[in-house]
Amino acid sequence: MRWRAHLHEALLRADPEAAGILVARDLDERPMREIAEVAGIPLSTAYKMRSRARAALRAELERLEELDCTLDDKG
Repeated sequence: MRWRAHLHEALLRADPEAAGILVARDLDERPMREIAEVAGIPLSTAYKMRSRARAALRAELERLEELDCTLDDKG
């Protein structure tokens, strides 16, 4: 499953704090208020960081998929 490898690689390249917020909310399904409290940041900042992390993750996944398709075309 290439998408899992792409997701893993994209998360490793992300800002660690933002990736942590993204994982805590979207994979672990923790409430944003709890995430903000644990991270010691305002709730609005947690939402902004999650939004930016999602956009960066999306862009990185697109880049990896494009690279993968390019490599498939050469092989």
